Amino acid sequence: MFSVKFPERNILWGISIIPTVILLNIPLFICIHFLRKNKKVKNDINTPTPLSWEETILLMHEKQLNYNKKVLKTIYSLDKTKRFVLLKSDDGTVSYIFEQLIPFNEEELKFLSYNSLPAFWQEKNDFVHIFSDVKTAMKELKNEPEYKKYFK
Repeated sequence: MFSVKFPERNILWGISIIPTVILLNIPLFICIHFLRKNKKVKNDINTPTPLSWEETILLMHEKQLNYNKKVLKTIYSLDKTKRFVLLKSDDGTVSYIFEQLIPFNEEELKFLSYNSLPAFWQEKNDFVHIFSDVKTAMKELKNEPEYKKYFK
């Protein structure tokens, strides 16, 4: 067996090795820079493109109807941006909710995940109407000013 004796290292050896390490790692620095640059481009590709208002309306039809009560009927306005939702609770009473479709702006869309919806249904009721049956609820709903304005 043979042995190799390494020269003693001193401060000058450390200073002289620094340019060599830098020269050997320049390709690595270039690769890292290139990868970081491409990563920014990839993030731009993955950001969702905003939908047109018509596409958003079509996408949001029958979405976000998750209530603690059973949904009996959903009545949409002529432009499909407003709706009345008839709900039936466990005790048999019927109520309705008036909602309006609100789109997220471009700034808000940046913070949402890629598969999230581009808008949300916001409740516009000031108070809850409670009825004993569906027929009475529908009769009262048709007398609402919002119904007369947007749904006929």
